[in-house]
Amino acid sequence: MLSCLNTSHHLLILGATGLFGRHLLPKLFTHFDNFLNKPKLTIVTRSKSKALALFPSLETYSDLIEMDFLLANNITKGNNYTHIIHMANTSASETFSGANQYSKYQLLLNSSIAIRNLILDGGVRRIVFTSSGIAYGETSNYSESQNSSLNHLHPSSSLAFGKLTAEYILSNSTLDLDCELSIARCFSFISPFLPVEIHYAIGNFIKNAVHNEDIIVNSDGRDIRSYQNVEDTVDWLIFLLTTKNSIPILNVGDDNAISIADLAYRVKKVLNSNSTVNIKNNKTLDHNQRRFNYVPNISLARSMGLTNHWDLNSSIEQLSLRLSD
Repeated sequence: MLSCLNTSHHLLILGATGLFGRHLLPKLFTHFDNFLNKPKLTIVTRSKSKALALFPSLETYSDLIEMDFLLANNITKGNNYTHIIHMANTSASETFSGANQYSKYQLLLNSSIAIRNLILDGGVRRIVFTSSGIAYGETSNYSESQNSSLNHLHPSSSLAFGKLTAEYILSNSTLDLDCELSIARCFSFISPFLPVEIHYAIGNFIKNAVHNEDIIVNSDGRDIRSYQNVEDTVDWLIFLLTTKNSIPILNVGDDNAISIADLAYRVKKVLNSNSTVNIKNNKTLDHNQRRFNYVPNISLARSMGLTNHWDLNSSIEQLSLRLSD
């Protein structure tokens, strides 16, 4: 799919050092190594040193722009960007560490204004924005035809409201222009790079199982989730980036539902661990609003030929191997 991007194109990526970027950039680098007719690449990052620590050869493939969207909302024009992937977001670690709620909104607002300015400058043909399933608000019907029911006044709605604001800014900016926008509403994920010291249950469970420690379920375990391997996620994002006349909103995730309690027992079984599952029934921490059922409807993705190649068991094993090293 990346072969349709050539020397006449310039790809701009925001948020390339996050979880999705850890999988996307190696795919791009492999493509660049194998094709002479390749696009120009520019990456916007809050920290060049962090980006280079993650990808030491990054400057071989890409120009780097260091910018903090909490402080700025303008990317230098005149670089003839044709394709943009907007993945800039407050990181999960920052959220876990108590990031200011308004800063989550501000980052999405400013980064989307920056892209709006590039769109209006002309030349941008296609944009992919990684939004979130939380933009649907309080619902159990996560389908693309569902309007948002977000309680925007809730203290923890900043991220969801920021995602919706970014969706609006980018959609409004592409009106009457030869520029296509695809909004990827992303759900729950698993990856070898998933943080295992914060509030991601699946990462915590796998870490504990690898070390034969108690697998702690802090809640009552009844919440329902599903997990897409980020290898599949980035393939879907590349599809959206390279497919003409793509649909405006697409759910990105997996629809194989599992309760948190059953997930704990699944991890124990898959890894043949001596751990004991301990369900605490504690009150859920309110880093974000609690979602009892957070499983996307991906029938639209299937109708477009998109599939998930990684199943949950294989993804659990993949992360466990990283933690066993």
